[in-house]
Formats: sequence, structure tokens, C-alpha cells
Amino acid sequence: MIICSSTYIEEHQITEIKPRVLTFDRDNSVRDRMFYDAGTEDDGTLTFAVREGSPGNALKIPSRANR
Repeated sequence: MIICSSTYIEEHQITEIKPRVLTFDRDNSVRDRMFYDAGTEDDGTLTFAVREGSPGNALKIPSRANR
């Protein structure tokens, strides 16, 4: 199952959002926590990376999902 959402934002807001991605094992426990990280270089070009963990002081994510 894939659960996702989307939103329209202004280009300058791309570096402010940090979408989270969770992957799960067969027993429904969290296997990986990742987030998308966009940034801006000195020349104005955008960078993008998928990083492990949680950005900043993000809310804790339960280690087990309910069915």
C-alpha cells in the first residue's frame, strides 16, 4: 500500500518543506525513516537528497502502524 499526499507551493518554498517517507516490514513495524531535503546553492540552483532519520525537531513517528 502506498499512502501519499501532494500540494502546490511557490518555488521559493521548496527548501522549507521536508516530506517524510516511512517503509515497513511484513509485521508492520517501521523499517526506515527518510525525508526529502531540498536546498539552494550559491548560484541559485536547487539541490535534492533523500536522507535517513528525521529533520530538525520533527514529531516522533510511532514505531508501529495501526491497521
